[in-house]
Amino acid sequence: MTVKNVLSKFHITLKIGILILVIGISPLLLILLGDTLGLLDAGNAVGPGILAAVTFWPAIILIAIGTIISLVKRNAIK
Repeated sequence: MTVKNVLSKFHITLKIGILILVIGISPLLLILLGDTLGLLDAGNAVGPGILAAVTFWPAIILIAIGTIISLVKRNAIK
């Protein structure tokens, strides 16, 4: 089973929600990881924190809606 085959089963709303979640939270996670490992001095990560806060809930809502649509569509096919 290839990645393209697995992703084709998901609704576009679910894909967009996952993409927004990854793009919104990854800068903050990378800064926190770098600070924890001692690779950089993060100081005050306000910008990535605001980005994570603004994108988290819309992404979760899109993921929930996309999951429901994907499950309904999959059950309708059977």
